[in-house]
Amino acid sequence: MLKAIQPSTALPSEEASNSVPQNPAILHCVAVWKSTRQQSLANGRSEFYSGVDAAKAYCAVMPQLSGYQNICDYIACVGFGLVIDIIKEDRADKLLHAAQVALKAVSQLPKSQKGGAL
Repeated sequence: MLKAIQPSTALPSEEASNSVPQNPAILHCVAVWKSTRQQSLANGRSEFYSGVDAAKAYCAVMPQLSGYQNICDYIACVGFGLVIDIIKEDRADKLLHAAQVALKAVSQLPKSQKGGAL
């Protein structure tokens, strides 16, 4: 029997407590996710749509794809979001492709510009 897959609307508490991120960029994205979800619920949105709102907010505050460290932090945020079901696989594929292109562009810059913006 096939079972319908329900989109996640909350961080799995056991997973979240066992894998507390150390990366400040991930911590920031998760904090925005949580506060957006809480605010959305407080405004009367359903669990599902609060999760959708929060996922959009999570992605909106990910680091810009400029500079090596930002790109690494962006990749970390996408990866963490994927693992805890904030970001869906098809979206993560597109986001990681964008990061790959940005990383390639940064690697082509002269050494003096690699830490800065693209």
